[in-house]
Amino acid sequence: MAVHQVTGQLPQAGYAIILGFGALFVSIVLLISRWAAKYHNEVQGSEMCTMAKRSIKSGLTAAAVVSSWTIASTLLSSTTWSYSFGVAEAYFYGAGALTVIAVFAVFVMSAIELKRRAPAAHTFFEVSRIRYGRGGHIVFMAYSTLYCVINCVNILIGGSAVFSAMTGMNQIAARYLPPTAVIITDYMNTIFIHCIVLAGVFVAYAKPGPVLGSPDKVWELLKEAATRAPVPGNAGGEYLTMRSNDAILLGIILWCAIFGCTIDVQLFQKSITADPAATLPGYIIGGVAWFSIPFCLATTFGLSARAMEFTELLPRAITPKEVPQGLVFPIAVGAMMGNAGLVLVLIMVFMACTFGFSVDTVSIASVYIYDIYKGYFNKDASVKQLVRMSHFAVAIWSLLMAVIATGISRTAISVNYIVTCIGIFCDCAVFPFYATLLWKKQSKHAVMPPLIGNVVSVLSGIIFSVAVTYAFGTDQFNWSLLQAGIHTSNDMDVRGITARQVEEQAQAETLSPEMNALLKRGTHKAILATIIFFISMMVLWPLPMFGTSYVFSRGFFTGWVAITFIWAWGAALVITLLPRWQSRSTLLLSVRTCFGFEKITAQDDLSIDQEMTEHEGSSVLAAPNYAVPDAQPENAVGIDPTPVGASFEFFMWPSYMTNISLTLPCIDHFNKLYNRKMPIRIGGTTQDRATYDPAFRGYVSYSVDDPLEAPMSLTYGPKFFDLIKKFGSDTILGFNRGLNNRTNTFSAVLKAKEKVAKYLWAIELGNEPDLYWKYWQYPVAEAPWNETQEGGNAADWAQDFINHWKSPLPILAGGGYAIPFEIEPNWPNLPYLIETSYNKTVKDATKVYNGHLYAFSNASAEDLGPEMKHQRVVQDLSLLPISGAKSVGRSYILGETGFHGLDYEMDSTFGSAIQTTDKTLRALTLGIQRLFYHQGTINQAFFNWWWSDHVNAPFYGAYFGALAVAGGDSIVASDNGTDPYAQYIIYKNGKAFKAVMINTDYYSGSGKRSETKFTLSGLRTNLVQALRMTGPSSETTVPIIQTKSSPQPSIGGQSFSNKNCKLSGKQNSEKFSVKKGKLEVTLKASEALIVYL
Repeated sequence: MAVHQVTGQLPQAGYAIILGFGALFVSIVLLISRWAAKYHNEVQGSEMCTMAKRSIKSGLTAAAVVSSWTIASTLLSSTTWSYSFGVAEAYFYGAGALTVIAVFAVFVMSAIELKRRAPAAHTFFEVSRIRYGRGGHIVFMAYSTLYCVINCVNILIGGSAVFSAMTGMNQIAARYLPPTAVIITDYMNTIFIHCIVLAGVFVAYAKPGPVLGSPDKVWELLKEAATRAPVPGNAGGEYLTMRSNDAILLGIILWCAIFGCTIDVQLFQKSITADPAATLPGYIIGGVAWFSIPFCLATTFGLSARAMEFTELLPRAITPKEVPQGLVFPIAVGAMMGNAGLVLVLIMVFMACTFGFSVDTVSIASVYIYDIYKGYFNKDASVKQLVRMSHFAVAIWSLLMAVIATGISRTAISVNYIVTCIGIFCDCAVFPFYATLLWKKQSKHAVMPPLIGNVVSVLSGIIFSVAVTYAFGTDQFNWSLLQAGIHTSNDMDVRGITARQVEEQAQAETLSPEMNALLKRGTHKAILATIIFFISMMVLWPLPMFGTSYVFSRGFFTGWVAITFIWAWGAALVITLLPRWQSRSTLLLSVRTCFGFEKITAQDDLSIDQEMTEHEGSSVLAAPNYAVPDAQPENAVGIDPTPVGASFEFFMWPSYMTNISLTLPCIDHFNKLYNRKMPIRIGGTTQDRATYDPAFRGYVSYSVDDPLEAPMSLTYGPKFFDLIKKFGSDTILGFNRGLNNRTNTFSAVLKAKEKVAKYLWAIELGNEPDLYWKYWQYPVAEAPWNETQEGGNAADWAQDFINHWKSPLPILAGGGYAIPFEIEPNWPNLPYLIETSYNKTVKDATKVYNGHLYAFSNASAEDLGPEMKHQRVVQDLSLLPISGAKSVGRSYILGETGFHGLDYEMDSTFGSAIQTTDKTLRALTLGIQRLFYHQGTINQAFFNWWWSDHVNAPFYGAYFGALAVAGGDSIVASDNGTDPYAQYIIYKNGKAFKAVMINTDYYSGSGKRSETKFTLSGLRTNLVQALRMTGPSSETTVPIIQTKSSPQPSIGGQSFSNKNCKLSGKQNSEKFSVKKGKLEVTLKASEALIVYL
C-alpha cells in the first residue's frame, strides 16, 4: 500500500533499527573476528587493527570506496536534485564524483604513489611530516580534519533528520546512538545498498502497476509534470533533458566540492590498507560501481517522485519545506513500496550514516595514534598502548562530532548547504596534497594557500603551490626518506602472533622491486584510463545533448533506463562477487578447518615465544627473501665519489699527522678505493676552546694533567694549516664560536683562506652549538640557550663571516648540532635554523648542512647486542633532519659520527664494525652525502679507527662500507628495517653492481653461533663472487700483538697490520652458484657479505 506521508509514519522504529541493527552488525563483526582468529590464525595487532596488514584485495577495496562515499547526502541530495532539475542532475552528480575518484586513483596517482613512496605508512600525514616538518604536518592534518568534521557532521545531521521525520525519534539521540564499523561491514553495507537500488529500479521500470511499471509510463508522467511544473533553465522546462542550466552549474559546484573530498584521510587509508597491486583496480572498480548509486537511485526515485505527484500513489505535490529536508527519497520509496519501503529507507540511511561515519572515525583514530600520539608524545609506544589509544580516539571523536552536529542543527544550516560549501573550505589543499607525493620540488612554504571559493579554491591550490614553491626556492626531495623515516609498529608482543605472521606482515608493508616496477608500468595505462573517463563522462556523453537542447524521446528514455538497469546490476554483481572470488581460498580453508577437514600446521600455530624456544636447539634461521631488480629502481639514491671520510678532533689533528704512523697508510686504503684523496674534517669540542695566535710558530699548544684528557684551552698558529696542505684533500675546517671572540676567529679564517683555500671544502662556525650552555657555559651562550637564541646568534655569525670572507661562496657548513629535534624539541635545531633564522644571503652562502650522530641510547658496557642491531641503526638515522637541508637545495652530511659519544669499550669491538658498515650504507640510502667518522683523543676514544699501536675494529667496518659502494653510482635498501638483517643493492650505470647483506645478530663468543640464510632472487648469472667480513665474535677486539692464530676481524680472509695498516694474508674470494635466478648464502651472527653481481 502506498504511503503518502512519511512524517511520523514509523513511530519508535528509529530506536529499534539503530539499536537492533547496531547490535546485529557489532555481533556479526565480532563473530567474524573470532572465526578468523580461530580458524585462520588472524591476530588483532595494531597493524591489523588499523591497517588491515595492507593486504586488502581490489574487490574489498572497491566495496570500501563505495561504502565510504555512500553517505546520507549521496542518497538524499542526489534524489532531491534529480526531483528538482530532472535527469541531468542524476547524471552530473554521479559522473562528477566518479571522475574525481578516477582522478584521485589514476590521473593524480596519489594513492599509487603513497604505496610506492611510503609502503610502510599508516597515514598520509606521516609523509607530510617527513617532507615538510612539523609545520606542514600540522597544516595538512588541520585541512583533512576540517573535512572530516564537516563530513561527519553532515552525516549525523542528514541521517538524524530523516530518522526524526519518519519515526519521531529524538534527533539528538539519533546522533549519539549509532555504532562504528570496519572494512568487512563496508562490504555488507555496499551489498545492502545495491539491493535496494535494484529493487527500486525494478519497481519503477519493470513491475507492472497502475502508475509506474515501465519506462513508457514514467516518460508520459514526466512530460505531464513538465507542463504542470516546468523547470526554469531546462530546455522546454522538461525534466528529460541534459540541457539544464541549474543542473550543470550545481554539477560543477558539486564536482569542485567533491574534489575537496579527496583530501579526506580515509581515502588514503583505503590505499594504505590495500594490497599494492589492488590499489588502482580497487579505486577504479569502486568509482564505477559507486556511480550506479547516485545515478540509478536518482534516476529511479528522484524522477519517480516527480512522476507520481497527483496520482493515486502520491496524490499531492512534495512541499517546498520537505524538499530541502531531504525527504524526497523516503517519500518516493513510501509511495512505491509502502511501509516496507520506508523501513528499507531507514535501514539504508542507517547503514550509510553508520559506515560513512565509521570510516572517518577509524581514519582519524589512525591519525591520532600514529601522527600525534606516537609522532610527538610517545615514539616508542607499544602495540597495547596504540590499540588502547585508538579506542580512546574513536570514543572521543564520536562524542565530539555528535556535540558539534547537535549545535549546528540548531541553526539554519542544511545538508545541501554543507555539501555545496565544503569545497570552499578544503579545495585549496587538494593540489598541495597531491604534490606531496608527486612533485619533489614542492617546498614547505607552498602548503598554505588561501581560500576563495569553489572553483577558485581548486585553482588557487595549484597556482599558489607552484608560485610559492618557486618564489621561496624549490626542494629536491629524496623519496627514499619516506621509506627510511616511516616505520611500522612491531606487533611481536601481541598475544598469539606467530613468527610467520610477523614476517608476512613485514613483507606486506614493504614494496618489492617487482611490485614497484608493476605500479610504475601501470601509471601510463592509468593516465590513459583517466583521460578516457573524463572525456567520456564529462564531455562526449553529456555535452552534445546539452548543446543541442535535446529532450529525451520515449525510445531514448527507454534506452537510458536500460543503461541504468545494466549499470546497477553490473555494479552489484562485481561488488558482491569479486571480494568472495578473491578470498575463495581463504574462505575455503577456514570452512575446511572449521569442520575438521584440514588443520593448521604446527609451524603456523607456534607463537613467537614458542618459535624462539624451538630455535634454541637450531643454529640456522631464515632471513627474508630479497629480490634484486636488474634495472635501477626509481628510489635509488646517488652515491658521492667519496662517501666515507674521517673527522679529527681539533687539538689532536697535528698529532695524527705527525706522531701516529698508522694515519696516512690507513687512509690510503680509502684513497685507492676512491681514486682520489679521502675527505676530512678538522673540528670537534676543542675547536671552541682554541685561540689563534698568528705569532705562534708551532702547530698547537696546550697543557693537560692526563695525556688522555682534552684541554680546556689551546693555542694554534699558521703552521696548523700547513698540515691541511700536506694532506691535500677536501677539508671541513672548524673555527671557534663558543668563546665569542669574532676578531680572533675571523683572523684565523682569513689566514686559512690565504694558505689553503683550494682545500677548504667547507667552513664550520662552532661545534655542537646546541650544547654551548647546557654542557659548557661558553661565553657566547646565555640561559636557556633555546632555538631562538642559538639560531639568531648562528645567523649573525654567518653574516659576519660572509662580510669577511667575501668569496668564493657557498662555503659554510650549517648546523652541526649534537641532538636531533625529535629528541629535544625545545633545543636548538636545524629545522628552526633553516626555516626561521637564516635569511636568503646566509642560505646562499651555506654549502651543506650537517649533524652529528652517535647512538641515541643510554647504553651500558653490557649493551652491545641491542646497540649493534640493524633496527637501532634505522631508528637513529630516522631522527636526522635530512629533509630540512633538501628543502633548500643543499646536501646533508654527518660531520661527526661514531658508535657512541662516550667512552664505551664496546665501541672498539667487532660488533661496532658491523654497526659502522650498516650505518654507512643505510645513511647513503637516505641521501646523506658523506659520513665523517670521528677520531678523538689518541689512545682514549674507543671508537677511533686506530690508536698509536694498533688498528681498531671500527676501521674494518668503515672500510668495508666504502668498499661496498666503491665503483657504484647509486644505492637502495631492500629491507624495511624491522629485523636484524640488512640488504643493500649498489647500481652502476643503471645495472645491479653489488649486493651487501649484513647479519647484525649478536654472538658473545661462547655457545653455538646462530646462522641465517639470506636469499637473493632475480639474478641473471650462474656464478657470483663475494667478500666476507667476519670476526670470532661480536666482542672481538684487535690484539696489539698479531699472530696467525690471533682472534681478529678479517675481510676476505685478510686483516690490517698494526705496524703499517697493510692488508696481510691471502684474500679469500668466495664463489656461489646461482640456481634459477636464486642465490642462497649463510651468514653467521655478526657477519657481512659483499656479493659482486
